[in-house]
Amino acid sequence: MLASGAVFVWNLAVFYILYRFLFVPIMIAKMTGTLVGFLLNYAVRQFWIFSRSSRYASAATLFDVAAQDANQDRAITADD
Repeated sequence: MLASGAVFVWNLAVFYILYRFLFVPIMIAKMTGTLVGFLLNYAVRQFWIFSRSSRYASAATLFDVAAQDANQDRAITADD
């Protein structure tokens, strides 16, 4: 909730500065403010709210473990 509120403030600030002080047309200013808000929202959620490292193993790691287990099984049966 706090992150979304902060992003909304940035969205509104960019829109206001572009429209009021830089005389950008209102629709362009609004679209730019929305784009900035979208990018900031993604960045905040990706790097601040959610962890940079996943709690779950990647698919490649799971397949690698399965391949190692299969190789061990083959080695055991070859010895028998």
